[in-house]
Amino acid sequence: MFDHLLSAQQKGVRDEARDFVAATPRQLILDMDEEKIRFPRDWLAAAGVGADLVCDAIIKHGSDAQKERYVKPLLKGEIFAAECLTEPRGGSDYFGAAAPDEIIHG
Repeated sequence: MFDHLLSAQQKGVRDEARDFVAATPRQLILDMDEEKIRFPRDWLAAAGVGADLVCDAIIKHGSDAQKERYVKPLLKGEIFAAECLTEPRGGSDYFGAAAPDEIIHG
């Protein structure tokens, strides 16, 4: 990565993510990959993962109330989100699959 293009805040986020990954036990990653562990709640809460596509859709298209209700708790690891795509309508085109209201109210 071109460090000179990153702000101090961006470098901090990058370094925090690197430290988190480095501190994650290798066996946990292997067990998740082999689906021996399917939902490591404590690890997911600490990571604040699983929210990227959902949060992005809500931030771009959601109401202020939806942002308050869903985005903040997702980023804090207090609640979790998941994306589910099916063929033929969705495929890998997540944003073509559903409008934000469909995502939230399913």
